[in-house]
Amino acid sequence: GKAIHQDRNIIIRPNEVVRFTFVNNTMMHHPMHLHGHFFRVLNKNGDYSPMKHTVDVSPHTTKTIEFFTD
Repeated sequence: GKAIHQDRNIIIRPNEVVRFTFVNNTMMHHPMHLHGHFFRVLNKNGDYSPMKHTVDVSPHTTKTIEFFTD
């Protein structure tokens, strides 16, 4: 519920599913990723959403991802 500039400390516990929403407010495409984790890019396919290590976030859009904290 916070942007990274509001609180740089994010507490993540082992064995949980965590969701992030990447927000791109710029006019350029931005590839975004999490170091050391594959994640599912949530979309209309639900449980069949693709697993990725990097996702391109188009200008002025968002992408929601989730990952298992192993």
